[in-house]
Amino acid sequence: MGSLCLLVLLDLSAAFDTVDHSILIHRLSALLNLHGPALAWFDSYLSHRLHFVASHGFSSSPQDSVLAFSSLISTSSADMGAPSLDLLFLIYVLPLGNVIRRHGVNFHMYADDTQIYFASSNIDSRSTNVLSACQADIRPWMSANVQQLNVDKTEPILFGSCQRLHSCISELLNLPGLSLRLMN
Repeated sequence: MGSLCLLVLLDLSAAFDTVDHSILIHRLSALLNLHGPALAWFDSYLSHRLHFVASHGFSSSPQDSVLAFSSLISTSSADMGAPSLDLLFLIYVLPLGNVIRRHGVNFHMYADDTQIYFASSNIDSRSTNVLSACQADIRPWMSANVQQLNVDKTEPILFGSCQRLHSCISELLNLPGLSLRLMN
């Protein structure tokens, strides 16, 4: 009859702007075995930067930008997708994969986009409970790592053939822990 795939796209609020540099430095050391001058270079790159705004002959006072990860390369939002930032952010959130793996859920991560999903011939309350439990474990990890999961923008999406979706829509709409909306 075909498979269904239940996908949850996790939305992070201002993910690049809330990176804790001390956590990132620790992960560079612990996960990538960076030490000595290489680690000191990253620490210097991420810390002690001053920013100010200058316009029409006026300028603000220099401010230390300890938290503004996204402003390290440029003040332009076009650089948010710069490969070096994406790679550093992936290193920062790498342990999140361990949280997700404990639930036996598939996932993909790229920069601040995380997708958790599973495919099955039958989506039932057990499978939705697994996804709900996974999301419940993700929240404290996010909090401990100074990230904010935007629950209002995190929604499940169910994929399948029209025939397969139509045959099980009534049971899917009544599953606990799953809030699906019908869309045309």
